Amino acid sequence: MAENKKNHHIFQLFYLVGLASIGFMKNLFKHSALVAALIATALMFMSCKKKLASRDVTMVKIPDTNLEVMTTEVTQGLYEEIMGVNPSHFKGRHRPVEHVSWYDAIYFCNKLSEKYGYAPVYYVNDTADVTKWDYKPHQEDSIEGELYYVYWENGFRLPTNIEWEFAASGGEDYEYSGSNDLHKVGWFNENSGNKTHPVAKKKPNAYGLYDMSGNVREWVQDINELWKDKDPQVRGGSYANRKGFTLDNMWDSKKAWATDRNLGFRVVRTVD
Repeated sequence: MAENKKNHHIFQLFYLVGLASIGFMKNLFKHSALVAALIATALMFMSCKKKLASRDVTMVKIPDTNLEVMTTEVTQGLYEEIMGVNPSHFKGRHRPVEHVSWYDAIYFCNKLSEKYGYAPVYYVNDTADVTKWDYKPHQEDSIEGELYYVYWENGFRLPTNIEWEFAASGGEDYEYSGSNDLHKVGWFNENSGNKTHPVAKKKPNAYGLYDMSGNVREWVQDINELWKDKDPQVRGGSYANRKGFTLDNMWDSKKAWATDRNLGFRVVRTVD
């Protein structure tokens, strides 16, 4: 009898556990829609965080080359994320950064390379560590010492003049980057309201590159050997330019330490 009573209690225990399990499962299924919604929301949040981390750095590979080019000019949002400050005159996260010198641009390139784990391109006195360059950005100052760059590294850098021209052409035969109608592809003195605009609002060229004929002008890597002072070159059109500035004549030179509210840059990478 004692053994039967013991077995009966064990049976009751399993029965109660079973009822509890069934109740739990009923509640789970009852609220399954809510659970699914919560899981979907969590996944979406994680996905958005991933996009937020990289949304300002979109590169495209130019056909038949080993070159990747940023689809837009460097935005103020990205620049401030990397440099900690935004020196621009026309403020706006999605507007192109401006008021940056050629020295500021290469300093940024090395810091961006470091963020993404790429090999930096620019060296001063044999170091790529910008903290050892004895240079404070945004002071319209010069970098002192021996400056050189290593093109075959995979880090971010400014495009050469030839690279910029090839990318801007889009493999097409237009007066401007992506069209013969500047209104469609660029911001200039007739449509800009004398200010910059958020990037990628106009039509891109065939390579998927925006604003190369008008928003801000862009620093390139090359030094203008034709000019007495051998200053870095500037390419592209800006919000202040006239329609007459086509791809053939969208170039200038400026002091490497100089800044302007119509001058920014975009970055490129050498890839395998």
